[in-house]
Amino acid sequence: MFLLCLIITLVIASEEYSSTASLSERSILEVDIQNVKKLPRFWTNTGFCPPAPTNDSSTLAKFFLGEQSLRNLDYISALPNSGLKYVRIHWLVNLITFIGFSENHGFQYDFSNLDNVLDHLNKLRLYPVVEFMGNPSNRLFNQKQFSQTHLWKDLVYRMINRYINNSRSLP
Repeated sequence: MFLLCLIITLVIASEEYSSTASLSERSILEVDIQNVKKLPRFWTNTGFCPPAPTNDSSTLAKFFLGEQSLRNLDYISALPNSGLKYVRIHWLVNLITFIGFSENHGFQYDFSNLDNVLDHLNKLRLYPVVEFMGNPSNRLFNQKQFSQTHLWKDLVYRMINRYINNSRSLP
């Protein structure tokens, strides 16, 4: 079907071109439809990036859960035969808010904004591709400093535990 649409498009384009082109500029395109083969699916992911600024968790959450972003995700999930399954969204880590540190509980985070975005992806049966890019609550400035390295490692550990190793299921 795709090949037929492509051929029709090329024929229409060539007819428009041939009406304005001289005889020496015209070329003939021959397509042997007897040797048509199925083109296997090779791309099932897409991505998008929020506009700047990306360092405020609540502003990012408003963007990701805004009408236009949700509609965009609805369109992506509506493609036939699960045409796209994976969505790589930049700055997802910035949806996490760093709350603080307590001697009893260690580092504390608020994952609610990230949870809401991932819950929507889950509802649409889309899989997130999470890039660990970002700086939650602008807490990480010097990754060579032990406390900040420890904070980053703890955050990654908590995210993996929260979204991969426990009850928060993916589609």
